[in-house]
Amino acid sequence: IVQRFDELVSRTEAPERKGRPVDADTIEALEELLIMADVGVAATARIIAAVKSQAGTGKSLRDAVKDEIRAIFAAVPAPVSNGHVPHVVLMVGVNGTGKTTTVGKLAQLLKSSGKRPLVVAADTFTREDMPPETRESGRAK
Repeated sequence: IVQRFDELVSRTEAPERKGRPVDADTIEALEELLIMADVGVAATARIIAAVKSQAGTGKSLRDAVKDEIRAIFAAVPAPVSNGHVPHVVLMVGVNGTGKTTTVGKLAQLLKSSGKRPLVVAADTFTREDMPPETRESGRAK
């Protein structure tokens, strides 16, 4: 995704296109990349609107996207700590949406700030998804 974004930015910064408004194909490609990156529909729409509104200002596509992402994060209030330990974060979502990557990044961030993160995984399966021996062990209760 990063490589595709870099290619997209490079195309908009080509000498013949510099200073011109971002074209519809580039906007569509950017929107697709943001959705693929799991930015979310609302944030993607906000970023796209910001890029469109800054057309012709001389601001690079990369800077326009970066500035809007920073503005989105700045608008989110920091979580309030209740002082209880352990602090639990529950991640849920659809397969393939980047939960594991995000958990790894959060754990690294916590570790670099002096915390001691513990990452625990749990999957939910229907009985039909389980091997027969596991299904039978549930009956022993």
